Amino acid sequence: MEVVRDCLNKVEEAFAKGEFKDVMKLATEGLEAAMSAEGRKEAIDALDGTREAAMAYINKGVQQEGHLDTLLNEAHLFLLRSQSQLNSTKDEEDVAVAVEGAIEDVKQASSLFAYLADDEGAIQSSYWLGIAQTHYGRALHRAKRSEDASDVLQSALEALQESFSAARSLKEGDRSDRINAVIRCAEGEVAFVLLSLAQIGVDEHLRAFMQGEAVDFDELDTVEDDLNTARDLLESELKRSSENETQSRLASCFCSLGTVKMLLGDTDESMKMLTEGKRLFSLVGDANGEKRAEGLMKNVEVIKKTLES
Repeated sequence: MEVVRDCLNKVEEAFAKGEFKDVMKLATEGLEAAMSAEGRKEAIDALDGTREAAMAYINKGVQQEGHLDTLLNEAHLFLLRSQSQLNSTKDEEDVAVAVEGAIEDVKQASSLFAYLADDEGAIQSSYWLGIAQTHYGRALHRAKRSEDASDVLQSALEALQESFSAARSLKEGDRSDRINAVIRCAEGEVAFVLLSLAQIGVDEHLRAFMQGEAVDFDELDTVEDDLNTARDLLESELKRSSENETQSRLASCFCSLGTVKMLLGDTDESMKMLTEGKRLFSLVGDANGEKRAEGLMKNVEVIKKTLES
């Protein structure tokens, strides 16, 4: 038990320093110790996901309380290893593999928090599951697996919305810093998932348009609604924090909206959206984003000339 607790302390220290490779190594060692710990199976068998069962088990003695502490530490080790896998992933080719591992870890944490009737842990798990699934969905989209990407991103959206709703339902005095962080960040992540889902639809419609196929205006209206919701959330997020990541996401949102307007034939509004997207990309120093916006603007100019001729 002491071994697992000491390992968790070291993991938290390494995580705070951003030493994610050390976190994964130490967390793996701690998890091996936790899962072979005496009393683990006994504790799990005694729990049913209610506080009553957890308290009844604790009341049996100090040893039983130690067993539950070990389970709780195990859950946090899974959660921290999951976050570190996401934070340490740089190479796009390795994203899908790393994120699959992160998703599995956060599901393990979620299961343990559920056994322990730990509401705060469950909220954190739901939030980080949504984050991991967002990464995975975007990796699938890059791999041209649009249908799979949409399914995963939809699951991510549900997990993030669930975490936000559950966090908000707690009384302010009962909210830890971690829960307040979920409340602070979840809406921005929901916006990012909506943006990611909409971008899949935009890409598919743009490809069909370029191939001379008919545009499904009803589907485009739905995509536009998602993008407008994402824009509202991101603009609200930007008022609280002017981080480059938020501005970059908002830039992508404007470019996607500009593309939708182009496909709907509203070239003037399209140019406004794309110009704003390019401006935001320029602010964060994203040259590739600027080039993408410029390329779309050229397409709009061609369409506008065609319509006017």
